Amino acid sequence: MYHYDYEMDVLLMLRLARYLHRQNPAALQEVLEEFPDADLCLLFELSERIIWEICTDVVFDMDDQSEISFCTFRHPVISRFCTLSAEWSGIHGRSAGAWQRKLSDIAEYFLNGLNYSVMKLACYPEGHSARLRTWFSPDCYDSGEFGNILVDMLLFLQRENERLEGMLKEEKEARKEAA
Repeated sequence: MYHYDYEMDVLLMLRLARYLHRQNPAALQEVLEEFPDADLCLLFELSERIIWEICTDVVFDMDDQSEISFCTFRHPVISRFCTLSAEWSGIHGRSAGAWQRKLSDIAEYFLNGLNYSVMKLACYPEGHSARLRTWFSPDCYDSGEFGNILVDMLLFLQRENERLEGMLKEEKEARKEAA
């Protein structure tokens, strides 16, 4: 566009806002009311606030020894993936460990592999849900970049959910016809 230093930050923040608007327009409205003068100096804070509106059950903490901040969170798309994967595994007699490892690999690929904002990641499957914990880099954390790779991961999981729903529907129909 105009090759300003902040141009990418604005575009990343707008993508986050668009995703949140599709998920929960009222939450985006509330966030934007907190930042009435969307000043470029506040882009980091605005992006950060949007990210944590996208997720649920967000808990921030700090490791006192290393002084590194981390965050634990959930998202409905992740929970849906867990439910569908567990159902698929149950139908095909596979262990739950396979889909849990797949979720962990997906999170690792997106959140830890494509940028420097996250220095460590853990996935905690819990029944038909999961929590993700990210340890943020004290040197390289960028809320816009982190938020956008989080959105990329959620969009990927949404496509996986649609694929699993289709396969489960076909499986149920085939079993119904066989009976």
